[in-house]
Amino acid sequence: MGNESKGNDAGLTLDRRDFLKGIGLGTGSAAALAGCGRAPVRYAIPLLVPEEEQTPGVVAHYASTCTACPAACGQLVTVREGRPVKLEGLAGHPISRGGLCAIGQADLRALYEPTRPQGPTVGGSKASWADLDKRVADGLAKAKAAGKQVAVLSRTIVSPTGRAVIEDFLKPYGGKLVEYDADATPASAALEAWAQVAGRALLPALHVQRADLLVTLGGDPLATGYEPVSFTRQYADRKRAAATEGELRHVHIGATLSLTGAGADERIQASAGEQRAIAAWLLGQIAAASADELGKQAAVALAGAAKPAHLAPIEALAKELLAKRGKSLLLSSSDDRGEQLAIALANQLLGNVGKTLDTDQPSLVRRGLDGDLLALRAALDKGEVGAIFVMGLDPASQLPDGAGWLKSLKATALSVLLGDRPTEALASFTAVAAANHGLESWGDAMVRPGLWTPQQPTVRPLFDTRQTWASFLTWSGAKETDFRKHLMASWQANVYR
Repeated sequence: MGNESKGNDAGLTLDRRDFLKGIGLGTGSAAALAGCGRAPVRYAIPLLVPEEEQTPGVVAHYASTCTACPAACGQLVTVREGRPVKLEGLAGHPISRGGLCAIGQADLRALYEPTRPQGPTVGGSKASWADLDKRVADGLAKAKAAGKQVAVLSRTIVSPTGRAVIEDFLKPYGGKLVEYDADATPASAALEAWAQVAGRALLPALHVQRADLLVTLGGDPLATGYEPVSFTRQYADRKRAAATEGELRHVHIGATLSLTGAGADERIQASAGEQRAIAAWLLGQIAAASADELGKQAAVALAGAAKPAHLAPIEALAKELLAKRGKSLLLSSSDDRGEQLAIALANQLLGNVGKTLDTDQPSLVRRGLDGDLLALRAALDKGEVGAIFVMGLDPASQLPDGAGWLKSLKATALSVLLGDRPTEALASFTAVAAANHGLESWGDAMVRPGLWTPQQPTVRPLFDTRQTWASFLTWSGAKETDFRKHLMASWQANVYR
């Protein structure tokens, strides 16, 4: 029986759906049966004029930099017939050293995601890039005339050339770049703590391979730290070197099960509040044994600190740390600034800075401060922001109080989203500048001062998208909007000089 209606002698009509209902099959069953039909035929058509450098069935490999998160690990992209098909770690990368996390490997799916933004939109409707650029130019002019702020909200930008493009874009408006990373391991408290200890907000680069004693408080740095691939590689190498360099003893203090806790030699169960008390008590014991002025001041300040729970193993741990001066490493994953400050001071008093921690060549993969995000939100709610550009973040799911952020963005005269991922927040923006995926883009990264790594496209843009940096060059009124040429000039001036 087909889909078409059939007439009978009484003038009645009966289609397939009515027939199925009549014999007792509901709507769900009818839909299920309809779903058993043959799928549309799609043909794989070879290229009319194949690329000279492509040989069917023969893969090519491209060395690049992963853009799935700010850790910017080295990446080896396997390409077949002009399409990326596999992502792996790049063995020669000095930081990630051949590793690539699951998020980095899965980033290939985002390239082919059918629901990703596929072209520019203005007011929720499809538009040309010329229309979007005009809308942005008009919005920026109105914001400047009204004396309102222009802001860019982004996850940490590790591209030195891209950061320069953003700074040039914001300069005429006196605008501000606000960075925020929606991570399982918050970095803002650690940045603020080291700003007090080292004089600038930074995350020290870790050298686990130089440590004999590792103490981790909370979190899961092996799985969700700010540089999990690098940390895991160092951790594994140090464990393997036990026969020649002695054992690495690892003590994990935490409340929940984790990959880091599972790998520890000793695990002490403690709640978040207890972890803070333990960090303060350890600092007090270390400061009391210190001869320098900072230690004496800390010892006086912590003289009345309450003894933490699990006192016996913590006392033993304090003695171990004092015996391993310069060869120990304390890490906390807490978003509590007091705990992070205690850990930073303890590392400094133990002489770990410059040995197992490096503040001269710090990690540059996290720079966002929670205070800056809160200040931006307050300015938005007061109507002080005339234009805001959000890149690489989903306000609905990645910012605290996502619903409130969407309301604030909708009330702003000009709000532009630059991204390559599907999000429910699209309707809250004045315009959406659909961005290239990292595998479609030129770029670079700097995860340590002076360490430049390149990023190259491995496929032409699949949709009507534009690289984020090229969009900002266009809105800046730059004479040259080809970001590849800016990248070449930047490397000639800073790398090949």
